[in-house]
Amino acid sequence: MQQKRLPIIAFILFFQSSSFCQTIYLIGDAGLHQGSPILPILKNNINTSQDSTDVLLFLGDNIYPSGLHDSSHALRSQDQLSLAHQFNAIDSFNGTSIFIPGNHDWNEGNKNGLEFVMRSEQYIKSNSSAIQLPENGKPGPIYFDVNDSLGIVIFDSQWLIQKREGVDNATYNTQFFDSLKMIVENEKGKTLLIASHHPLYTHGSHGGYFTLKDHLFPLTNSSKYLWIPLPVLGSIYPIARKLGISRQDITHPLQKEIKRKLEFIFDLHPSIIYASGHEHALELIEKENALYIVSGSGSKTTALNKKSALFKKSALGYCKLTQIKESMLIEFIYLDQNNSTHYFSYTHPAP
Repeated sequence: MQQKRLPIIAFILFFQSSSFCQTIYLIGDAGLHQGSPILPILKNNINTSQDSTDVLLFLGDNIYPSGLHDSSHALRSQDQLSLAHQFNAIDSFNGTSIFIPGNHDWNEGNKNGLEFVMRSEQYIKSNSSAIQLPENGKPGPIYFDVNDSLGIVIFDSQWLIQKREGVDNATYNTQFFDSLKMIVENEKGKTLLIASHHPLYTHGSHGGYFTLKDHLFPLTNSSKYLWIPLPVLGSIYPIARKLGISRQDITHPLQKEIKRKLEFIFDLHPSIIYASGHEHALELIEKENALYIVSGSGSKTTALNKKSALFKKSALGYCKLTQIKESMLIEFIYLDQNNSTHYFSYTHPAP
């Protein structure tokens, strides 16, 4: 387990402020090399406050399609452009910016994915004010003691499901879960924001929801121009996803086991907020043991089902958390089809 503290000024400002104490921005899956219209909105938002205690978390899939290739690879310049758009968004940000790896940053989960994560860590460190955490391709968890009523935990969920030759993932992950359990048990007096890439709950394709278009025109998931009808045959892939064929879906047996272990740990704490990306949407889902935020539409969107949630939107956007004493104001900032900005807010009460 690693423990870090945000800059000491964070503690000074906490005691000086009577209301707004801490702001955290969450954006995931922002790694398209074409950029995204939500990134300038984010940049303007984070620059309105010059508070050095602010935190910005990039929630993974920071480099599409498959992480940072080596310098001789044909995709290297495109990979760098993916990061350049995100670097530009934070170039005047006075707070702390952290990139968390996602499955695409691990070379889409392939066995040499560690090489890609190590490269991106060094590149981010050398070319921006941000850092990539956890370091050295490790899983974490890393704990930040923000103030007397808030802590942040970061871990790499792709590490937990990453393919490794001759390794039983369940056994390999034991130390990680023991470390996370220790943090959660030791910090029961605070709200804990736990951030990683994969969601535990989602109403999109990673949760088993697929539209009629996915069944009839499945090739459009690879290219928006491939409107080739494949009735019946096209349903094979969505049905297989629902049945858990992909490690990237919450229906996969390994994901189910990880979810079971995480929720067991969350049950030990009175106030958990779990933030993730991966699903290309904005979601706020309340369960008995935690509040679940999905902020994975930094550059892509996917459809959502009609199940109940506190909030959900298939739109480009990000999430902003503002600590107000012990409670948390949760805001979603998103764009409509005309690129007009919209807002949704919800106050999560103190435990």
